[in-house]
Order: sequence, then structure tokens, then C-alpha cells
Amino acid sequence: VSGYYVGGADDLSLLVESGGLSELLSGAKATPAQKVPYEPTLLKRSSTPDLCHVPKIRGAWYPNWPVYSFQWTMSSNLVRYISTLHLIIMGVTLPLIGPYPAVADALLLLFFVDLCLLVIFGPVPSLTGTISTYFGWQIRGNATSSLPYKVVFAAYIYTLHWPVVSRCFGGFPGWDADSSKYLRNSYAGFITNSALLAYFRF
Repeated sequence: VSGYYVGGADDLSLLVESGGLSELLSGAKATPAQKVPYEPTLLKRSSTPDLCHVPKIRGAWYPNWPVYSFQWTMSSNLVRYISTLHLIIMGVTLPLIGPYPAVADALLLLFFVDLCLLVIFGPVPSLTGTISTYFGWQIRGNATSSLPYKVVFAAYIYTLHWPVVSRCFGGFPGWDADSSKYLRNSYAGFITNSALLAYFRF
């Protein structure tokens, strides 16, 4: 637009809402020699992580609620980054179940709370989502519905609620054979699914 790169549909929507598009069209046109310059506000948005940003899907109806409410949308690549961090947490937890049960319990509770925050809110304020948003901001991808991924994470929560209650809140003492096997089997399924999310995003 007027010789400036204004980004994708999300960026163009923000530019229209802020009145920047009218200013861009009425202002002087850029005359790049080799590389098309970024529109100034886009450059700032692209380089500065906005942890409170909830993306919009152009042409689709979703409530545009703030970050501290149920987030209906998310940036597509965040699913990959969050799933990668989940793989790391589960990969570290599995070998610790036997020799270091207290550490395994702490990681299990961390994973469970993180999943709950992802489902109730969205990437922010969950730990993995906040880290993913901050470090993956410049390649966060386009806006997409968060609902399919929240269903997956809700299934994780449902599966893990028994070991979390039994281990982290004193339901049963020690890692007995049944609970250890249950958690290992559950994590095996989660790891397969999270690996697919991390690579294919489905």
C-alpha cells in the first residue's frame, strides 16, 4: 500500500482500525530502490512482543475479548511452540518418576496447571504460551481458532486429573506400579499427539 509493506490480514485490520491506512493512502508514497520498506507501525508491532494481543480472524465471528478472558483465537505457530515445550516437560518427567518422584510430581503439577490456563484463557497467561509468544512473536503465524487445540488440551487435563489429585494432593503415598504405569502410558499418547501438533499443527 503506497509502496509500503503492511503485513497480512491481521496487520491490515489493525491498520484500518487505528486510522493508519487513511494516513498511509493520503501521505507520500515510498519509492524503494530494492527492498519494500515496512509500514512504521507494522515494524514496531513485528519487533516488539505484545503478550496481551489476541489475534482476530478476518471474515469470521469470534468475540474480541481481552487476554484475561476465554480466548477464542490464537496465532497458529504458537501451537507448535507450546507443543514443543510440552514435549520437553514430558520428556524430562518420564525418567524421573522412579528415582526422583518429588521432582516428577512438581513437573506433573506444572504441566497440569499450564494446560488448565491454556484451556481457561489461552497462550497467555500460561507458562508455555507466554514463553512461546515472547520468543516466537516475529514468526507467530496467522490467526486461527483456538477451539480445536483447547479440546485436545482438555483431554490431557481429563486424563491427568487422577494422578495429579493422587500424587500432588496426597491421595496415595508413593509411586505405586499402577499409577506409574498409568502416567507413562498417558504421556506416551500425549507425546505422540504433541509431536504431531509441533510438526503438522493437527
